[in-house]
Amino acid sequence: MGFKRNLDQEFISALNHLYDQPNSWWRKLVDSKDVFFAIRNNYINAYSSGMSIGKITREKNVIRLLVNEEYLTLKNQEPYVDLLSSGPADIDRTRPIAANEKDYIFNLPRIKNRAGRFAGDERKGTNKVACCILTVLDMEAAFEDKKDQDPDPENEEDVLTKKGRMDLIVLTPNLKVITIEAKLYANKDLRSEVTPKVCGQLAEYHQFLSKHQHQSQLKEAYQNVVSIFGKLRGNFFKKRAGHTNWRNAQNDPNTISIDPIPRLLIFGFDELQKKGVKKDAVQIQKMVSFSGFSPKSVIPIGKTTSIKETHLA
Repeated sequence: MGFKRNLDQEFISALNHLYDQPNSWWRKLVDSKDVFFAIRNNYINAYSSGMSIGKITREKNVIRLLVNEEYLTLKNQEPYVDLLSSGPADIDRTRPIAANEKDYIFNLPRIKNRAGRFAGDERKGTNKVACCILTVLDMEAAFEDKKDQDPDPENEEDVLTKKGRMDLIVLTPNLKVITIEAKLYANKDLRSEVTPKVCGQLAEYHQFLSKHQHQSQLKEAYQNVVSIFGKLRGNFFKKRAGHTNWRNAQNDPNTISIDPIPRLLIFGFDELQKKGVKKDAVQIQKMVSFSGFSPKSVIPIGKTTSIKETHLA
């Protein structure tokens, strides 16, 4: 299957109806400041710390909230077990599980923290940027719909591997859709005595983005995202749909275009590391194998809180 982003009107209406209920789980979730909502092929992923704490689907006219069991398995109030005084029966300590929507909402902060335990700092940082920068259209976007699955939290390699996934998708003021690969400065992929590994990732993105078929799919997909964000209720969607870039795209969706040159965002460094960052950026820019990748394509920002909308334009 190709690259798709869509929700049918019945799904949108059902979510809005759910949002209108003051105590609904959807209203609580969509009004969270630290959760990013990514439109997929007729479902939504709710990301916290870069991990999906909710896959919202609609099956047989019923809204469903699917959550990985690992995130719902919560600690007991007393985490310690006295192995010297406890008998075999006392050691059987099954952890409580958030088993319904009320448990989910009541324990939402704990569920977010639980999901964060499985995520690396790179995923967490990317999620913070996506939540704070209103021009971000999407995150963790797989090249193909069939690969658009959240990683298994128990599989560290699955969590850390980002092959075929674009970290951030951003809508610029001139309505270009750009892709951003986000890396922590500590990531070894940024440096090498020969060619840094990240150069291959950027080349992979460029190859995908340059194909006419993919450009057509991406343009249609993000035209849909812009439209959907304008229809869904909730603080998350309201803030973004009211942004100038989003409004201009809604007014004239055909002006949206795909920029085939990916960007590289480097974050997570301090003042003392700036010299090293500059050196790595120069090497990466020289070693990238495709034309059009300029020094401005590398975006070195120290802290995630320092990243502004203009940096990703």
